[in-house]
Amino acid sequence: MQHPATVTRAGGRTGCRWTAVVVGTVLTLAGKPATAQQMPLLGVRPFNGQATALGKPNHVFHYYVEADRGWGGFDGSDREAARIGEARAAQDRFPDRLILVSYAGMPQSGATLEDCAEGAYDARYRRYGRAMQAAGLGRIVLRVGWEWDGSANPMGIEGDSGRAALYRRCFRNIARNIRAGYGGSARNLLFDFNSTTGIAHRGGLPLLSSGYPGDDVVDIVSVEGFDNRPCAPATDAACRWGRVLRSLTMVRDFARARGKRMAIPEWAIWNTTGSADPYHIQGFDNPMHVRNLCAFARDPANNVLYYVYFNGSRHSPWYDLTEPRNRRAAEAFATYCGSGPD
Repeated sequence: MQHPATVTRAGGRTGCRWTAVVVGTVLTLAGKPATAQQMPLLGVRPFNGQATALGKPNHVFHYYVEADRGWGGFDGSDREAARIGEARAAQDRFPDRLILVSYAGMPQSGATLEDCAEGAYDARYRRYGRAMQAAGLGRIVLRVGWEWDGSANPMGIEGDSGRAALYRRCFRNIARNIRAGYGGSARNLLFDFNSTTGIAHRGGLPLLSSGYPGDDVVDIVSVEGFDNRPCAPATDAACRWGRVLRSLTMVRDFARARGKRMAIPEWAIWNTTGSADPYHIQGFDNPMHVRNLCAFARDPANNVLYYVYFNGSRHSPWYDLTEPRNRRAAEAFATYCGSGPD
């Protein structure tokens, strides 16, 4: 059975087909349907530009354009913040890797979701598209205003369903104008509509539907997969996975109904037991979460295009699979995770 990586545009037309063919550690992108045996793609953040990560082929390089660097990151005038130059250099070394850019959409200050929705920043987004084109950056996915239902960046609505329409209009303006500035083949530039792990518990399907920007501007529908859904006791791994799975399956079904691919661009354990927890959620070294999420991602029936482990940094050791306290989760990652089906 085949699962084509198709992108449906307005009017029901089928646009580009991306194929990710995994042969050993080689990933190639080509313009023909992808089979179930060739998906999904595993990446590990922050190992951009590295062929392997955590002992696995690293098929997705995941960059962030954060909201704390001013407008330069969003209109391409600051190459460092825009990640354009860094991503192009990595693509030159590994032309077969997928480039994923999480693009916050607006700086933390000096911009509003209302103004974005009204088109006040359209010229800036067109400049970003032109900057990517000028750098020769292709085969790229932009995750615009990620975690839109939460509060991670200025486009987030913090669970306020009344602001969902503003997000939807802002996303549409960003996608249309970046694509207009980029020009060229639409197959080289895709857009990811991303929700938090808690979307099923924060408004559910009505909220997801009200914020969806539309089939003509969304290519991939994604959701995060962090083990951060609280249960009592926290060590009830089955309860925790059940709450995560509720969001995964809801987004999978939403994407399937629209002929879109699904993705999980951030996922990880949440081992904060015995340490200060800035999110007030107690997790643990949870191999069940790793095993189950990788099984979900590698099941062809779920039509997952990519999934990227968020290994964190020295400031967030609770995700880090190189930490001794996360040994069991690391063993599960080594056993159950990888590109392609199980």
